[in-house]
Amino acid sequence: MKYYAFRDLTHDGNADGITSYHAAGIVVEVYNEKATFSGKDLVVSFIEPFGDTVTSTWRTYSEVELFEIDEFTYGLVQKFHAKVSNI
Repeated sequence: MKYYAFRDLTHDGNADGITSYHAAGIVVEVYNEKATFSGKDLVVSFIEPFGDTVTSTWRTYSEVELFEIDEFTYGLVQKFHAKVSNI
């Protein structure tokens, strides 16, 4: 099984009305192995930088840059997401 981190390329976040950011996090599900026109290729998860909440949403391959990571690193990010969710 492959594990991925991602950086959003197209969706500008604007959490505090001033600061713009691109989300980064992990891919929690690969829905389609190849890009489709449905807009539902990947389910990604990231921590909102100003809200301390974890967001999961759909992304297409063209909307993100993927980085393969090892299982240990992926697990650490998952645990951190779980910790933030319980705050």
